[in-house]
Amino acid sequence: MKLFTAKGSASLLALLLSLLSTFTFCYADLSSGDHDANSTSILQSRKMFPELAEFNRKMANAQRHIFTNEQGYMDFKSAGEKSFATDGFDGCIGLAVASKKGALIGHYTMTDWGLNQLMTNFKSLYETHKEDLQKGKAWVYVNVHARNEEQFVEEQMAPLFIDGLRSITGMEPQIKKYIVAVDWWYDANAEPIYGEPDVDNMRSGGFLIENPGGGSSNSKLIYASIRMIKKSGEPIDL
Repeated sequence: MKLFTAKGSASLLALLLSLLSTFTFCYADLSSGDHDANSTSILQSRKMFPELAEFNRKMANAQRHIFTNEQGYMDFKSAGEKSFATDGFDGCIGLAVASKKGALIGHYTMTDWGLNQLMTNFKSLYETHKEDLQKGKAWVYVNVHARNEEQFVEEQMAPLFIDGLRSITGMEPQIKKYIVAVDWWYDANAEPIYGEPDVDNMRSGGFLIENPGGGSSNSKLIYASIRMIKKSGEPIDL
């Protein structure tokens, strides 16, 4: 994260200690990022707004998760509801292809290495399941600036990933955007901008694909939007 300078080191330390118990960052192992439900933070008494609570429930209950720098495929043709998720976005990029019959998700750091994973491992999985995926839709979930939502944070790398997904699938990807919550709530000196944010409930980027199963129904993409991420950090008194 490139947000903070040395001037706010004291505030930044306190912020990071809180965030480390809340987020699973793109470069971390998501399996070790559980939030401590017994935290004594005074902000934890704030009740989540219904949209956030429902999204968090769906993410927690997803049948399969893709972690950072991984990719995977989930088959939707068998009977029963399916849910396929990836979480903890803090600058990474997410790529997905979904149809009535299955879904493919990749979650990568915005690096040359991550791009190589897309063009090798992700591509290989797509080719393996192309018959089931080729009539689907493609999405890219990408980090934008908190105060300029039209600008990618990684201006050079993001278009390369989008072009890569386009070349692999032959589809025109739909772009879904997210921000890093602390970039909205804190200034460059790690000082709160709009009051003390609710760090305990602050949401990182994430998305999931749902399908009712059976191979004949459309899949649905559900994602943490910019609006949801901003609202998740609202102080109690806002």
